[in-house]
Amino acid sequence: RNQPPKMAPLQQSGMSQTKLPPYDRNLTTVWIKQVKLACEMEHLTTEADKFKRAFLALDTQTAEIVADIDKESSSPFTTLCDRLLAAHAKTDATALEQLLTNPSIGDCKPTEYARKIRRQLPQDTPPSILRQVFLRALPPALCIAVATSTEDNIDKLAETADRLLP
Repeated sequence: RNQPPKMAPLQQSGMSQTKLPPYDRNLTTVWIKQVKLACEMEHLTTEADKFKRAFLALDTQTAEIVADIDKESSSPFTTLCDRLLAAHAKTDATALEQLLTNPSIGDCKPTEYARKIRRQLPQDTPPSILRQVFLRALPPALCIAVATSTEDNIDKLAETADRLLP
């Protein structure tokens, strides 16, 4: 007897595909988090489905790095993520060195820069180091005003710095 064709989870739910941003080699970990969230929202649960979703979102040059991954292997999505991280993610030492050698918040608000620090450094970075990296990046007058606080939480320091900006 005729059985209905097997449909992908996205088709079954009637949901449309989440638009993913272009892959940015400078923000590999952020892009991977976005893909994982899109897969969750689209009810893609298998490694193969997640791999297909991520692979199709890559530009051709980046896709070449992961094109040899067998989508039928046991963990193609995990392999894709690991390969992209190995190719483009900064090491912890490189990220810290870059933050220390170019200590400037630039055009960012202090709260935006604090998020950047958190994104670039390992989660287990001691608060005192986060504080020092953050304070070094502030303009001198703002740094003096914020540094008087005994607060180690850079999110709270950043909020204070935001309030002190003209």
